[in-house]
Amino acid sequence: MKDSKTTDNKEITIEADANDKELCPVCKGKGFVINDDGTATWCTCMQQDNTERRLVAARIPAKYMTRTFESFTPYSPQLKKIYQDALRYATTFQSIRKIDKKGLLLTGSVGTGKTHLAAAILRKVISDGHSGLFWNIVDFFRELRSTMNNDDPEHTEESILVKARQVDLLVLDDLGTEKTTDWVLDRLYLLINSRYQDDMPLIVTTNQTLPELADRVGQRIVSRLSEMCSHLNINAEDYRRKNMK
Repeated sequence: MKDSKTTDNKEITIEADANDKELCPVCKGKGFVINDDGTATWCTCMQQDNTERRLVAARIPAKYMTRTFESFTPYSPQLKKIYQDALRYATTFQSIRKIDKKGLLLTGSVGTGKTHLAAAILRKVISDGHSGLFWNIVDFFRELRSTMNNDDPEHTEESILVKARQVDLLVLDDLGTEKTTDWVLDRLYLLINSRYQDDMPLIVTTNQTLPELADRVGQRIVSRLSEMCSHLNINAEDYRRKNMK
């Protein structure tokens, strides 16, 4: 069955199977609802479906796809404050993107919840209608290298970098774990400096201190991160080992 409805001078066309027993009870599979004034708006089922597609496109790893603020356990007073700061960032991202334009630099030892919080922020931001992208730094450079002998014009180093530069919120996870070469540092600087110049928010997680990170990726990169991000240092026990006791 094909249903069409015109709204805001655009025709909405939704394909639906008349025998589908899982049709949305609100819109009956049409994808839109008619308001009291005769206008049409997208049904909540379509909005939810679009959010799920954007979450998948954001490349959040399967392990962290379900990590939310609700599933995070702040098991110390200091971690509770970090949690509150992260939650505040996620819920006020709309104004941050327009006014403050700062990102977050999450530092701390292994297993303290940095990636969980970064993923939770990104999920919230995407659910609120913004675009986002998650890259573990090692996977990011592996993906860039895969384009070297690739003939696909749609999958190039430039296409990957452009998307990472342009999304509303970019997460770079585990910065400092990649093997540093001139090629790596050149592209890392290109990406971070581009978002720095364009006032595009960035979330970075790292297990290293700032001096250690500067030794790994260079002072000019850390200097930019320090200016464009609010620093949240998590001083807590490894959550994984804590649960093994």
